[in-house]
Amino acid sequence: MTVGIVRGRMGLPLRILLPEGRPYTFLRKYVLTPDREVLADSALLERVCETARAIACLFRIDWAAWIDFLYDPLRERLCFLECDVAPLVGPASAFAHSLTAAGITRREQLRLLIDPDAA
Repeated sequence: MTVGIVRGRMGLPLRILLPEGRPYTFLRKYVLTPDREVLADSALLERVCETARAIACLFRIDWAAWIDFLYDPLRERLCFLECDVAPLVGPASAFAHSLTAAGITRREQLRLLIDPDAA
């Protein structure tokens, strides 16, 4: 799962759609990009958002980042994977998709990314 954050505004968590047991490699992440969808489970969605906010606060993210998680549904265990503070910001990126899903338009995303006074 991944969620974008820009200047304190949180996107919606996205589930990366990989077949069961298929590793999420560099090739699959950046070249053969899998489909993504907003988490359907509202309780898990809220849990991911709360955890992402806490991580963003802990790392003092003041610009933009994406925060990745792994989730083990058998144990209901949410695991922090990474926080990337140099996110890919292209219109087809997971970062942009997460923010758009939260109602942050592409125009607003770009404004938040380039305007130091935006918040």
